[in-house]
Amino acid sequence: DAIQNSQNDERMRRNERKQMFETMEPKLRKAFKYIDEDGSGELGKAEFMKADLSKRHDLAEVAELLKPETIIELYDLLDTDESGTITEDELITGLMKLKLAETSLEIAQIKQIASQSQRSLKSVKVTLDKLVDAIRNPSNNAMENNVRLPTVISSGSFRTGNE
Repeated sequence: DAIQNSQNDERMRRNERKQMFETMEPKLRKAFKYIDEDGSGELGKAEFMKADLSKRHDLAEVAELLKPETIIELYDLLDTDESGTITEDELITGLMKLKLAETSLEIAQIKQIASQSQRSLKSVKVTLDKLVDAIRNPSNNAMENNVRLPTVISSGSFRTGNE
């Protein structure tokens, strides 16, 4: 019985989340169009910071998510591709994740920082792997991978081989 109740509870939660998404998505699209003053399909930082949905009663739920005290932090969180602008999909996906997960903005920011750090570390690893490979095989890999190895010059400083 307890297992059955737990499964029923989970189904109910999934249905509630689905209904919330179905009701929120059109409101978020409407809010995006309202905020996108120049109609470019992207929200620049200035446009986003001016977002004031407080007078739009039909967008009250969205206004709750875009409070003036959190809007600055939200911008960086929502700009997932780090392009400097927020697309309609980024706005919808980001705000729905916050709303559906019932995650605080602070936790969402920590998750984003962790994700960005992970991507940066992967990039550093790839670069280091190329450098190690080029050091081990200086004659062929440096040229193939276009890796510039540092060389010591008489003053003790470093310069790349192509300078």
